[in-house]
Amino acid sequence: MTFIRKNHLRFLSFLACSLAAVSPAQQPGINIEALKFESNSVSTALSNAEKTSLAGHLATIGDMNSLPDSIRKKAEAISKKLGQAGDVNKESDPVELSGKIRDLARKHAETERDFAAVLFDLALNLHPDDVDLAYDLEVLKIRHGVNPNWEEVIGAKLASFQPKRTQNAPGMTAASAPGITGKTDGIGRTQSLVKGLLVQQLEGSQFAGSASQMNATAIKSSKNSGDWRIRFNQPVGPMMSGALKRVQKFLDDKHDGVPQGFLVEISFEEQYVPKDGPSAAIACTLLLESLISDIDLDPGFAVTGDMSAKGEVGPVGGIDGKIRGAAKRNCTVIAIPAGNSGVVSDLLLLEGPSSLAKIQIFRIETFDQAQNLAFAAEARPEKLQEAITEFQQIQKALNRANGTTILKNQQVQAKLRKIVQLAPNHLSARLLLLKAVGREPRQLTLSGSLTAIDRAAAPLIRALRDDKFEAGSSLDNNEYRDAVSGLRRVRSQLDNRTHQCADAIIAYSTYIDTWVNKRPNSRNKQIELIEKIKASGSRVGSEFEKLHNRPDVKEELGDSE
Repeated sequence: MTFIRKNHLRFLSFLACSLAAVSPAQQPGINIEALKFESNSVSTALSNAEKTSLAGHLATIGDMNSLPDSIRKKAEAISKKLGQAGDVNKESDPVELSGKIRDLARKHAETERDFAAVLFDLALNLHPDDVDLAYDLEVLKIRHGVNPNWEEVIGAKLASFQPKRTQNAPGMTAASAPGITGKTDGIGRTQSLVKGLLVQQLEGSQFAGSASQMNATAIKSSKNSGDWRIRFNQPVGPMMSGALKRVQKFLDDKHDGVPQGFLVEISFEEQYVPKDGPSAAIACTLLLESLISDIDLDPGFAVTGDMSAKGEVGPVGGIDGKIRGAAKRNCTVIAIPAGNSGVVSDLLLLEGPSSLAKIQIFRIETFDQAQNLAFAAEARPEKLQEAITEFQQIQKALNRANGTTILKNQQVQAKLRKIVQLAPNHLSARLLLLKAVGREPRQLTLSGSLTAIDRAAAPLIRALRDDKFEAGSSLDNNEYRDAVSGLRRVRSQLDNRTHQCADAIIAYSTYIDTWVNKRPNSRNKQIELIEKIKASGSRVGSEFEKLHNRPDVKEELGDSE
């Protein structure tokens, strides 16, 4: 998966209190029954080893006379629900026990949230300064409406852990919880949202793209100390981790130091889908800058792109899939790296002007350009917002039946020129203007050509990639003939350097045709045909290898990975 390339503790504590003051029936989207801590949920949630381990931790807490009675009472309550006695470990200390209980709670936080909430609460009582642990509990409270339900556990009210706070955040109510924007010490706001464009690579060069809602949430440690720490809400690959380090360096330089003592979690909508690559770098920077500087971001905006520590935007892969994903999510404005601009011209060539009428696509070279686009409409630079508004009128006309004919209208062309003057990086307007005056691209980019070959000839390429040729026999007439027809149709639009590759696949298809429709009855003739097929397949591999070994091709494709 390519992807695509901080909340104040005191503030969140106030918010949690506000939420607790509202009955579950008053909180939309919260199932009252789901808040109950059912006794059988403990037994079904834990393995036998986990129950034995937890029972030991609880027994050890109950044996610690140095701990407040309230903490020991909580441990005893969970132990009774667990229904299993444990062995006391005299060598354990509260911090160590807190960590072990926290790890168990995290393991079950998604499937047994009510159970995890009381464990997090108990662990936080044992180690009040664990900012990561405080964040875990606040996620359950704010995102999922789950509070530590001690009344359900022990049959009587028992206060959950509340970190000390100096003041309440003004004007915050439970209803405003989803969009936390209150000003806090050292940071502009505690939560920010933006859509990041990501893709999941399918077979070959095909991508399934989407606009994923990304969220940054920040909390501040109770002691107001520590570094500015950022983490993702799931494991990510080394490229994404490296991109985040560059983002941190950029923000540190930009602000001459960032607010200290905050933990920030960046979360993805698709939490359980593996992620790597530098594509989320710009989106992450926008989220963090929004937190620091208290900036509203346009909910209809989406972005992709790598970024250097100096704020320079770098190209990424899967752009065409990302654009389609953004359109499906009804994004109105998207930003892509300037180095990927050729992908948009490929879309125009392959899919026509309507592909650019669905969404306003901008190219960006710097973080500042991305931020100007990401601003809420009322905060955008005046000329940029005017360009976006003007293009909306073009979109309405283009999206009507046979709307592309309006490009011949002189007034429409004048409006497109005006948009390009107002926003020179408006790719949609620039390419539509070229189409309107007959100067649109006639040839696919090198990357676009390779993608077009792979997509058009996908069934044939599957047969080539299989170790056993017999897989080719599974091709029916329509499948392989559609593949050959599509490849021949797109050949005139391909980059000239890819013609030998396309021709080799077409030649290979003739042997596939023979195998599927005119296979000889003689076993010897079949063996002879298979050898020809293998030789033809080897030629395909050889042509692609020669192409990729060309210095100009290596240079051109090197930055697109």
